[in-house]
Amino acid sequence: MKYTEEITIDLPREKTVELFSDPESMKKWMSGLKDIKVISGLPGKNGSKTELEFEMGSRLTTMTETIQENNLPDSFHAKFETQGVVNNQENYFEVTEESKTKWVTKPEFLFSNFMMKLMGWLMPGMFKKETRKIMRAFKSYAESQKD
Repeated sequence: MKYTEEITIDLPREKTVELFSDPESMKKWMSGLKDIKVISGLPGKNGSKTELEFEMGSRLTTMTETIQENNLPDSFHAKFETQGVVNNQENYFEVTEESKTKWVTKPEFLFSNFMMKLMGWLMPGMFKKETRKIMRAFKSYAESQKD
């Protein structure tokens, strides 16, 4: 399942990308994120792997992020893996006006078990809704960080 979402952030691209790429900032806008651990490579560099631990209700879920291509401030591509799901995500940051940034994300979800394949087929809107929720949370956080 592949789709595109976009949002405009009322901040210059440099500041937007600085906040987007800061692991400590992630905890402030990514719902449920509890811990971030680099497990291989240099943080922020191509090929590096980071373990992200999320609290979802009463469960803890671990996701592994592998940076595929870090060309910030223009683009950032990563693979996120968790049980039954791989999300190959392309992110682009464009200057739209003097002090605004358009963030375009292109996730591609691949499902490896029956239950996740079924969810992807029956409820594709759930994945899109979650993407929009995350993007809105980042926008809100980033815009609250204006100097």
